[in-house]
Amino acid sequence: MYNPFYYPHGYDENKKLSSQGFEFDGAFHSLKMEREITLFKQQIKGYEGKVVQVRFLFNFNVQNIDRDETLMTINDDVEMLSTEQLTRFDRELNYTDVNNLGLNGKFILFAWGNKINPREFPYINDYAKAIYEKCLESQKNVIFVYKRSSQKEYAIEHLQFMHPITTGRFKDRLPDAFAEVFGPDVPVCASFNDLT
Repeated sequence: MYNPFYYPHGYDENKKLSSQGFEFDGAFHSLKMEREITLFKQQIKGYEGKVVQVRFLFNFNVQNIDRDETLMTINDDVEMLSTEQLTRFDRELNYTDVNNLGLNGKFILFAWGNKINPREFPYINDYAKAIYEKCLESQKNVIFVYKRSSQKEYAIEHLQFMHPITTGRFKDRLPDAFAEVFGPDVPVCASFNDLT
C-alpha cells in the first residue's frame, strides 16, 4: 500500500504523539488499523493461521502525504537512495531497500493506488517500478485491482494499483473487486467497473 497512518490505541490521531505524553521507548504498541485490515480480513479466506505481511511504499507515517511539498521531499530523497548522501527522512525507516527486498509468502498484492505521477515525481515512479519489477522477478503471484476502462496493461505501465479504501464515486465498488481477487483458490488480478 502507499503509506501507513496508524496511531497507538488510546491516542488522538489529530495531535502529535509527543504532545500527548507518548513514550517512544522502542517497545511494541498495539495500533489502530481498522480500515484496511477490516477489509482484508473479510476477503481473505483460507489463510487462517498464516502470517499476512503488510508493507508500504513509504513508511512515512503522516496523514496527508499527498501534499506537493511532502512528495517533492520524498522524490528528492528517493533520488539519493542509491548514493551515500543524506536523505531528509530516515532511509532505513521510511524507504525500502529494493536490492535487498525479501519476499515471503504465496502472493503479493499491490494496492498503492493511482497517486504516482511520473512527470511530477520521476524518482518516486522509478522507485515504485523497481519494487514492482523485483516482485515479478521473485516469480510470486503478483495481483492487484485496476480500472476496467484503462485495462490491466495500462495499470502495469502506469503503476496504478487500486487501494482497498478509497473515497469518491468508486468507494462502493472496490470491496467487490477485492472479493473477486481473493475469490478463487489462487488469488488473481481483477478489475472494477469504473464506467457506469
